[in-house]
Amino acid sequence: MFKRIALIFSAVTFMFSTCAYAKTVEFIIDKPTYASIDKYEKETNALLAAPFIQNDRTMIPVRAVSESFGSLVSWDPNTRTVTISKDSKTVKLTIDSLTANVDGTETALDAAPCIVSDTTFVPVRFVSEALGYNVNFVPRTRSVLVCDRADYMTVNGKAVTYPEYEAMRYVLATPELTGVDLTNSTKAYLLKNAVLSVAADKASVGLTQQSDQAINLALEQYDENLPFTIGAFALLMENEEKGFAYIDSVYSASEVQNAYETDYICAKHILIRSGTDSEQQATATKAYEQAASVADFDKLIEDFGEDPGVINNPDGYVFSKGEMIDAFETAAYSLKIGEISKPVKSEYGYHIIKRLPLPALSEITEQELIFNLYVAPLMNSSVVE
Repeated sequence: MFKRIALIFSAVTFMFSTCAYAKTVEFIIDKPTYASIDKYEKETNALLAAPFIQNDRTMIPVRAVSESFGSLVSWDPNTRTVTISKDSKTVKLTIDSLTANVDGTETALDAAPCIVSDTTFVPVRFVSEALGYNVNFVPRTRSVLVCDRADYMTVNGKAVTYPEYEAMRYVLATPELTGVDLTNSTKAYLLKNAVLSVAADKASVGLTQQSDQAINLALEQYDENLPFTIGAFALLMENEEKGFAYIDSVYSASEVQNAYETDYICAKHILIRSGTDSEQQATATKAYEQAASVADFDKLIEDFGEDPGVINNPDGYVFSKGEMIDAFETAAYSLKIGEISKPVKSEYGYHIIKRLPLPALSEITEQELIFNLYVAPLMNSSVVE
């Protein structure tokens, strides 16, 4: 349930259902190339000069950031002014000037446009946002992500970007998940990560050195041919590791064990489902009479049972309320440990149920309890926009 996405980092088969795509361009400080991703197709293009930081503002070659999204760029050598136009928007910037003109309105800049190596550089956030694009800076990878769509969602005030959504959707698109609604699965995963990340921030829970190293190791394994940005992947990893750190900070082994013993039971059953209802009832009665006479219950399951699921659950089903069909669940919870029910009818047939002592807490059930105790309440009370 909390499997780290770095461990799923391998070649996958695309099985995308219909979704709204975003176009994203990633610039990395001091790197003379940039990546452009659209509909899971990635292009890497060279820059005449690498992006750099000036007055805490990232400066990007104007044509790279503008023309990547279909903007028109013109240059007036007399006034040393660059004009960027897209649809009904127009942005004018003058070299070395801290004043820009956006749709006829003068606006102050924190960093002036400049010329480096015969290339005109502009502040990427100002220009991109003036043209209606979304901009995110990822300190860990020194990436600037420019996206033509607004944030995918906000969770308790925390933005989840479209580059993150598309990266996570790719990671989840494995052959094992054929037929799964990838859109909803991805949203649920991002929602969980965002909720836990916000909770970690509120509780002042930071990344451990081990978590920090795990993220950096995953980023070292990043393949530049993958159709999503390293910056988006870093954001996903950081949120996920912050979530683990938060859970570690609130986790109580005794609380989890108590919830296990309070909420869960273990039971085996003999399922009779072949024949008419009267035939099923007669067989079930026979099986019950033998079970009540202290016969080997496992042998009766073998002789009478028709539930293929028992193969994967030889020691019985461990479950909490709401996981089984009503008739079966009600009967199982009413039994004492070691007690056997009379035949119980459900839509699947007739069940003879034996309640068993709870086995030691398994890792899977522990993860379910951790989610129920520490994650679900946060998600249920979260504000998602």
